[in-house]
Amino acid sequence: MGDERLYYYNNNCLVPVQPAVTVCQLVSQRQQQKSLDILVRVPRSKPAIEQVVDVYVKKVRITSVSVLCDKVIVRGRFEVKVLYVACRPDQPVHAVEVHNVRFTIPVDMHGAQPGMNADAKVVVEYVDYDCEPGCRADWHKQQAKWDNTGDWECEDDYDDDECADQTLPSHDHKKGQSGKQQKKCHPPCPMPDKCTRRCHVSVVLRASVQVFSTMKLITQHGMLPAVPKG
Repeated sequence: MGDERLYYYNNNCLVPVQPAVTVCQLVSQRQQQKSLDILVRVPRSKPAIEQVVDVYVKKVRITSVSVLCDKVIVRGRFEVKVLYVACRPDQPVHAVEVHNVRFTIPVDMHGAQPGMNADAKVVVEYVDYDCEPGCRADWHKQQAKWDNTGDWECEDDYDDDECADQTLPSHDHKKGQSGKQQKKCHPPCPMPDKCTRRCHVSVVLRASVQVFSTMKLITQHGMLPAVPKG
């Protein structure tokens, strides 16, 4: 096999040309948040929602990263899974999923130019849900929030008989520091048949983007320059 290296003349001598070294230089890096609202519908083949147990966001994937002038566009998709207690006497646990939820996150990147390389990463920062006001799923969520904070008061016109035929807790009488009885109760319970088939899921994504530029350095006499160029 012959010598495929390139040569140039230096003082009437043939000197081999050293190969070029490609160096990546960080141009800009930034993080950007994106909020999405997804409507989850329970199909007719499954029972309605009585209480939401948990909401998951899974399989977050980036499908494309486009570098424009001073901007990077990150596109991808993910899946949402809602685990809930069914509105039935035996209260079985069911799940409903939404596939291929697409997202687009534009990120302002000063110095970015088409043709540069970009590295992106997307993570889930926050997940929450909301149900229709007045349904049992919304009542369960508000009850858990009020139980944790304790900043709810009893209404004077509240009737205990409204929850007499239900298994949901109604009133809790606690004694204050002064020795007097302080009456606190949960909000009025919804009707037993007032379930829902819709759930609004809020998702907050955070994209971390880095933009790099590439440049070629030609070494001389097999040595790299002492000070990097650029």
